[in-house]
Amino acid sequence: MLNDNFVELYDHEYRQEDISYDEPNTCPVCKKGIRPERLCGYVNQNLMKTWSLYECPVCYSVFMVESYFCPMPFPVSELNSSKFYPNPPQKIEFSEYVSGVSKEFVEIYNQANQAETMGLLEISGIGYRKFLEFLIKDYLISKLKTEPEKEVIKKKPLGDCIKQNVDDPRIKKVAERAVWIGNDETHYLRKHEGKDISDLKALIDLTIRWIEMIEMTAKYTKEIQPQK
Repeated sequence: MLNDNFVELYDHEYRQEDISYDEPNTCPVCKKGIRPERLCGYVNQNLMKTWSLYECPVCYSVFMVESYFCPMPFPVSELNSSKFYPNPPQKIEFSEYVSGVSKEFVEIYNQANQAETMGLLEISGIGYRKFLEFLIKDYLISKLKTEPEKEVIKKKPLGDCIKQNVDDPRIKKVAERAVWIGNDETHYLRKHEGKDISDLKALIDLTIRWIEMIEMTAKYTKEIQPQK
């Protein structure tokens, strides 16, 4: 039940034309551009915030938007950004050269990204570190033919896999550093102060890009041969 600080957004004291706030133009659930239907809205006079409930005309999800307001003609651009509830992150898609290696690590990355979006940074760092291990090991395993060789990679520590089994020096350099920062996300003491989850994600992205470039180069080198 609302307390005395709340009034309906369309009360005589706070008409829609008297209040400046952001109207959503994208559904936070389906990510489509929309003109949503407002179901209800309330304003807190002390906090100078509005809470509005909308329905998406595309996916029919109901979502809430929290915005700051002030009497017109205060410019909307000076207001803080609106917050959406729920606000699930958009699924991260990978190229065929990466996603073809393993479907499992794609799911791990998206779960880590969802945790980061929710502000669970201590958990998301661990998730990105796990993604890195699956990425490197599944990539190495995809190049092997025998089960005994694959079992060796599965059981070997990630750092040793990179040092001993990754041949390309570009992947080796960025992947090693990604492991260092990733380990900091899982251990009590950090060895690399000043580096955080954003650096880990950047190094993972570099690792992915080098893998993509190497695989694309191999693909087209094989497919396109000199003509006699």
